[in-house]
Amino acid sequence: MGLQNRTPPTAEEYDRWRTEYANWGRWGDDDELGTLNFVTDDVRRAAAALVSRGRVISCARSIDTKPGPANPYPARHMVAMQDSGAMCDHLSLFNHGSTETHLDALCHLPVEEGDQTWNGQRLDRYGMPVEHRGTVDFWRDGIVTRGVLYDIPRLRGTDFVTPGAPVHGWELATAKFRTRTIALVRARWLYITVVTVVSHLSLFLVLLLALRFVGVGADQVSLAEALAVFAFARLLTAIPITPGGLGVVEVALITGLAAAGGDRALVAAAVLVFRALTYVLPIPLGLAAYVFWRRNRSWRRAPGTAPHTELVP
Repeated sequence: MGLQNRTPPTAEEYDRWRTEYANWGRWGDDDELGTLNFVTDDVRRAAAALVSRGRVISCARSIDTKPGPANPYPARHMVAMQDSGAMCDHLSLFNHGSTETHLDALCHLPVEEGDQTWNGQRLDRYGMPVEHRGTVDFWRDGIVTRGVLYDIPRLRGTDFVTPGAPVHGWELATAKFRTRTIALVRARWLYITVVTVVSHLSLFLVLLLALRFVGVGADQVSLAEALAVFAFARLLTAIPITPGGLGVVEVALITGLAAAGGDRALVAAAVLVFRALTYVLPIPLGLAAYVFWRRNRSWRRAPGTAPHTELVP
C-alpha cells in the first residue's frame, strides 16, 4: 500500500499493522491513554485559542430506533411506573457497527493471533479484558483538542461516503493539500503575486544582461522586444514538455531574439549564458543545500511540533 500508487492495504497487511505500528509500552506499561498522551494541556490551550465563532456542531448520529440491514438491533426504550407519579426509563443500545456513534477503547482490537490487546493485556473468550485495563472509562475526563474536518464526499464528487468505499490515506493527503492551498491563496494572494512578478522580472534581467554582455545591443534587440520574447518562452514552460522547458526554452528564445534583429550566434551565446545561470547553476546549489539539510538537524523541529495557524491546520 502507498500514497503514490493509491493501492488499499491487503487483509494480510492490515493484520500485520496491528503489531508493526503498535504503541505498546511507549508511555509505560501502565498507560491507559495511548496516543491521547499527545493531547497535553498546552495542546488544549492552543486549540481553545483558535475558536473564533464559538459555533457548536455535533458529529453524532441520531439514535436509530428502527431495524435495518445495517442495524438489526436498534435502540430500545422501555418506560415503566407511568401511574406512580414518576417514570422509570430503560434504554438499551447495540453500540457496535456504523449506525451508532461510539468510541472504541484501547482493548477493542487484539493482535492478529492470540488474545493480547493494548500493552499486552489479555482478553477472555468473550473478547473482554481479563483485568480492568484499556477500557474507555479511563477517558472519562473527555477528549478536548483541535479537530480538522476533511470533506471527502466533496473531494470525490459524491453526497456522502458510501459503505464499501472507505477513506484512504491518499484522499486525506489530497484534501489536506487542497485545503491548505486554498487558505494560502486567499490569505496571501497579493504577496504571492508580487513575489511571482519579481521572480520573473529577475530572470528577465539576467537574460537582458547576458544579451548586452555578449554584444547584442539595444539597436538590435530592444528592451520591449526582449521582454516579449522572454514572456512567450516563459509561457511555454507552463506546458510540461520537458523538465524545466529544457530545449524548448532555448529554441524559443534564440528564434524569437534572432527574429527581432539580433545576431543569431550572439543571441545563442547569450541564451546559453542565461540558461547556465538560471537552470544549470541552481542544480549543484540545490544539491548542496539538500545535503546540508539532511545532515544538520540542530535547527529542525521535531515531528508534530510545528505551530498551528489558519494556514497550517
